[in-house]
Amino acid sequence: MTAHGHHRPRRTDHRRSLGIGAALARCFAKSGHQLVLVARRADKLEALADELGAAHGVKVWVQPADLARPGAAKSLAAALRRKKISVDVLVNNAGVLEQGAFVSMKAERHQQMIALNVAGLRAMLAELVPAMQRRGFGRVLNVASIAAFQPVPSLATYAATKA
Repeated sequence: MTAHGHHRPRRTDHRRSLGIGAALARCFAKSGHQLVLVARRADKLEALADELGAAHGVKVWVQPADLARPGAAKSLAAALRRKKISVDVLVNNAGVLEQGAFVSMKAERHQQMIALNVAGLRAMLAELVPAMQRRGFGRVLNVASIAAFQPVPSLATYAATKA
């Protein structure tokens, strides 16, 4: 908090969102689903893949990707096609949040949130849903936030991206 009562921008600890993704992956693995884990950092993905494979006897592929980058979803989908992996359930869990007064944040930070939370999600849908539709089967789980349903002054851009 500054002297004038305005919050300075603060990046949220991503362990919580990583925790949501890991928890969902554990649920799917426990139910016998093969998985493709996607995130920017391969080392954490590899550790989770090893854990899930050992605990549940499922095949787990690791595919590092920065879904905020233009073209990343297209490259990911192409890599999956090359490996002959079809996606039956897409879990769109990638997201970033920064808390603080709107005017205190740099424009680049707002754009980064939009790039991942909106454009990245849309790109994943555009790349993977058409194949689901052609096969006549597929599901999508878009992980959102309660911030999508109420005004949150210190989370203006984040709340807008989740809505």
